Amino acid sequence: PLAKFLGIGPDSSAPDSNATDSRTSDSGGPEAQIPAKTPESPGEIPAPDESMPDQPGPDQPEAEAAPAEAKPSDTAEPVQAPPRTPSREPAPENPTVAPAPAEPGSLPEADASKPQPDAKPTTAPAAKPGAASTEIVMRPAVEKPAVEAPKPETKSDEPAPAPPDPIGKLVSGGEVLLEFDPGSVAWRRVPTEAGVPPRYELLALPTYRPIVALNAEIELQLIGGTQVTLQGADQERVAGLTVRYGRCVLRANGKAGSKLRLRVGDRAGVLTFRDTKSTVAIEVTRSLVPGKNPETEPADETVDLYAISGRLLWTAQRGGQPMEFDALARLRLDGQSPEPAAALREFPKWTVSDEVGPLDKRASNTLEQALQVDRPVSLTLRELTDHRQREVRWLAIRCLGYIGEFDPMVAVLNDPNQKLLWPDYIEHLQGALSRGPEAAVQIRRAFQKEYRAEEAELLRLLCGFTKEGLQDGQAELLVKYLDHEILAVRALSFWNLKKITGSGLYYQPEATAAKRRQSVQKWRQRLESGQIWAKPTEKKPARTETDAPDAPLPEGL
Repeated sequence: PLAKFLGIGPDSSAPDSNATDSRTSDSGGPEAQIPAKTPESPGEIPAPDESMPDQPGPDQPEAEAAPAEAKPSDTAEPVQAPPRTPSREPAPENPTVAPAPAEPGSLPEADASKPQPDAKPTTAPAAKPGAASTEIVMRPAVEKPAVEAPKPETKSDEPAPAPPDPIGKLVSGGEVLLEFDPGSVAWRRVPTEAGVPPRYELLALPTYRPIVALNAEIELQLIGGTQVTLQGADQERVAGLTVRYGRCVLRANGKAGSKLRLRVGDRAGVLTFRDTKSTVAIEVTRSLVPGKNPETEPADETVDLYAISGRLLWTAQRGGQPMEFDALARLRLDGQSPEPAAALREFPKWTVSDEVGPLDKRASNTLEQALQVDRPVSLTLRELTDHRQREVRWLAIRCLGYIGEFDPMVAVLNDPNQKLLWPDYIEHLQGALSRGPEAAVQIRRAFQKEYRAEEAELLRLLCGFTKEGLQDGQAELLVKYLDHEILAVRALSFWNLKKITGSGLYYQPEATAAKRRQSVQKWRQRLESGQIWAKPTEKKPARTETDAPDAPLPEGL
């Protein structure tokens, strides 16, 4: 019945056989890149051709001393792994490489009697610096929590298992929805009307609001800058949704009593749509805590459920009293004991309208036409960072950050021509730090690649400072960095000082040392008088991960 509703058959989730293969990881760091496998990879031995005449006997030593890596001929060709196509099912541990020899560095039993005086051990290439063994190459280096660990490949005469049945499909046209393909270790665009399998990570890029029909009863809309994972139905035939971060809206599709399992971090339970038109909005907000290491300490997380229409019921997984809340109410989930629903005068604007500005809308149309379903998204986004329109470059760099590629975003901090964009990019980087340790590691590696030895200081400046830390000498460090030789360090130091005090004192990070001298002297005077931490300005709401998609292009660009 579900397949009939989705309008697809058992094989409809299989991608186009002509899809372009990619070995490049879009999930993050450089070790996640997967080079294409070549026919002469270590441990690969050409298969003998049964059509060839019997081999010469012992009287012919020339044949016996032939090197193991014989050149291919018209009658004997090495067995090569077939070209790999993108798969919509979780990839096995080693999908394309033939089984490795029993002993590293030894020949198969059939060739053990053949002397090879000039041949190097088969494990030598893997020991060279910069090279990787076959087993390591074929595995993604960055773990994806939403994708189940691949199972070891075993030989069997039984047919390969069919891909998991999709539990939803993309029903909105003109929108962009990405899914992480563990087979190619890449983010790819989901075609319209295509089925969405369970346990695959889904990502809505900034400015887009794709809609996924989970089943005939519930519809899911992702707001730009949101990552979720769909879960298959349990024994009670109730589907599941895991929200990693961001915002989404769930609507009952004409049936009262529809249910959905919901998990956000350590909060888990069941949402029941009591009415035929019940609608709930979910917002997961993570706020970066200044002074903490984002690679080891998670950000503070808040989960809010907004009843937009009808009645809803939340039942925590670990028991407790079910919480019912109606329209114009917010239910805040605090661990497994949610707070009582609070009445609201109005809903957040993102729940009822699209706040994307005109420049972002124009840029999103360009991206939507450029992103193809048969090509890794990262390749297209990198190309668009050199687009002639500035708003397209601005959106492409932000989108790259959402798939774990921060190199372009950290590079602009050292470009004086991009000074008007610095505050927005810094806030985007801070929002990305709040996603979790994986994003924090990816940002640190981007800093290391671009600025080498200054990576630790740049990450420290990006994390922010507490009042106690400023009093203990960190304020002095910020003022000192206003004369740092690297522009990115000066830009981040000034951004922190301006955020703390609300003053700029006419300092310009991109100016020469002579032009900066007078402003730096004023900052030193404030430091000596204790004004940097003694007079905090009125705090504005902190930029969170979910605020990033609606960031407009700065004026003057």
